[in-house]
Amino acid sequence: MLTEETFLPTATRQLLNRVCHRAGLDSAEAQLLRHQTNAVYQLPNEQIIVKITRPDVRLEDVQRTVVLVKWLGANGLPTVGLADHITQPIRVANCVATFWRYLPQPAHRRITAAHVGPLLRHLHGLPPPSIPIETLDAVAAIRRSIDASRILTLDDQAFLADRCEGLAAQLEHTQYDLQPGIIHGDPQHRNTLWNGDTPVLSDWESARQGPR
Repeated sequence: MLTEETFLPTATRQLLNRVCHRAGLDSAEAQLLRHQTNAVYQLPNEQIIVKITRPDVRLEDVQRTVVLVKWLGANGLPTVGLADHITQPIRVANCVATFWRYLPQPAHRRITAAHVGPLLRHLHGLPPPSIPIETLDAVAAIRRSIDASRILTLDDQAFLADRCEGLAAQLEHTQYDLQPGIIHGDPQHRNTLWNGDTPVLSDWESARQGPR
């Protein structure tokens, strides 16, 4: 069973072999793309991306993400699609794996705010989803990151925690022009990819019900 301390590339590479074996996929030439919030591997022989969550992420949370992405696609939102013909997610060693279509990215064509904006407008105009979506807690993840840090000094942690609580208090009194709706949670250029000539949103783990 993996822990935060053992969630390292050497360990997740072994998990990748296990989940690919269960899914009937070839992991022999897998390439590590990212190892941050998730471990993200590309399977060149399969044209699939495998995402392995950090330890202790709840299986039901990942299941909701899978269902949400299917719902978004059915409602016409351009998004990275799940890999076909694979029953997912797969729970393994205290982590959860999902499988996504690989989209080759052009080397010299950057995603800009002008590409992300229309996607978010489309998302924010969708009807309420037919699946439960958690309500946004804008500072919960920041609190967890501060508490879990192994590089901050105690003084730095105390300073950031105090700043976080101050911002949380201000957010309680913030007024928004639009009613709450579904939001991406982490909309940025690294979470937007090219699907041919069409920009598409990816990374839906942070999707919430919140201020549009």
